Amino acid sequence: MTKEQKALLELIRIGSSGVCNFSEALANADWQKVHDLVGRHGVTCLGWHGVELLFKQKVDLCPHKVKIHWCVQSIQAQIAMAQKRAKSLEFVRDLGLPCVILKGIDYCRFWPKDDWRTFGDLDIWLQKGRYDRGNQRARAMGCRIEDDGYYKHSKIFYNKLMIENHMFLTMFDETRSGKILESALQKLINKTTTADGQSWLSPSNEFTALFILVHAHQHFFFDGFSLKQILDWHFFLLKEENNVDWNAVLPVMEKAHVFGFYNVMTAFCVRYLGLKTIMLYNCSEKLVEDFCKELFSNGDNAAHQNRKASQLIRRFKRMWRFRMFLGESIWIRIRNTYLYNYKHKKPTLK
Repeated sequence: MTKEQKALLELIRIGSSGVCNFSEALANADWQKVHDLVGRHGVTCLGWHGVELLFKQKVDLCPHKVKIHWCVQSIQAQIAMAQKRAKSLEFVRDLGLPCVILKGIDYCRFWPKDDWRTFGDLDIWLQKGRYDRGNQRARAMGCRIEDDGYYKHSKIFYNKLMIENHMFLTMFDETRSGKILESALQKLINKTTTADGQSWLSPSNEFTALFILVHAHQHFFFDGFSLKQILDWHFFLLKEENNVDWNAVLPVMEKAHVFGFYNVMTAFCVRYLGLKTIMLYNCSEKLVEDFCKELFSNGDNAAHQNRKASQLIRRFKRMWRFRMFLGESIWIRIRNTYLYNYKHKKPTLK
């Protein structure tokens, strides 16, 4: 790792734990580059909180110009997230259907502050097969619907907000492990709760534990992986580890060959973020280091590349990831990715 990458991890550890232990990594880093890394990984607000905590301990390493810029960006990000969240919940209320909110906006509840966790769009799951009804209701609300044949979700555009209305929860591409995970998630998502005054449904902790891992797993392989996905897992374990029926989750991970990914994610949180947990199994130091290298070399998001050939190459380079964490033929995965994502073949869970 570079000095700046080490400083980033130390700063995020301070911001997430509130414990300021000074390290040489912070003193030796180029703080402009640390600031740039924080933005690239979607953790501007948490990083700024770390800077604030250091300043309170009279450790003022960040140059004044960078500090002012960082502070302004953090405030702007929090305002933007609050506005986007309000707009998202307005859409859910207007839609008027039993709705489970997924991913970013749901994961916010585990972070120290809701507005620190950035998200791009709103992901929803309409219970009892209401996918088509959701699209129809949104169209009646005056929303633009984009359904380009992709099997996982449609796209709804509401007041400059994009909503992904999910028919399936994952990009499972009709692979064996993908079908195991999709089926398990669809069963778990039926167990939901509603807080007082809440107009949407919250998924169970068992669903959330599995879904955070599966979502991060797919980003790790295909869509660009960042520290933000690791922090979703870190904060979830901090808050809910003792409230999860792990007997309903771990066997599914093992059967679908994502247990190794679960373990290295947890080991990373223990080693670099100071997590204390009983849910870590044996994990080699080399594997954690390789995982960390991948984290900082995975900056280019395949979704931002236009050519399909480029996307496929980007998705399937650095083959060690597939050998360690996939558990099925790489050639089947390449073929199915092409068929179900680019040729729009419709998968089934049968």
